[in-house]
Amino acid sequence: MNSTKKWDEELVERAKTAAQQVVRDAQSALAHGQQALDEWQVRRDASRLLADLGAAYYGEQRSGGEPGAVRAAMERLDDHVQRYGWVGFPPGVMPAGEPPAAVHTVERVVEPATEPATEEHPPED
Repeated sequence: MNSTKKWDEELVERAKTAAQQVVRDAQSALAHGQQALDEWQVRRDASRLLADLGAAYYGEQRSGGEPGAVRAAMERLDDHVQRYGWVGFPPGVMPAGEPPAAVHTVERVVEPATEPATEEHPPED
């Protein structure tokens, strides 16, 4: 084998190795981004469910709304807490002394951020 052919083969092998590393890095970044998106969705759902409960309760107390609406909102909220834990809830809503649970998704578990994300302070990577 001449030296030019050997050099070409080494160059191709190095390029292939570098490309494989780029693919691994991209897959890792994609997985990290998906986890952050999953956690954001859980937090958003928790906020929406709390707002729905508050609206149903206010309607019941102030304008004669249906008691069933409060019960239904509580059931949806209970289902959410059962599935995802207390992620996304303000500290005053969580039981005293109970740390936030991990966010469980169908394919993975996402640990909650140390501080709740807000519009001014998005989740950290």
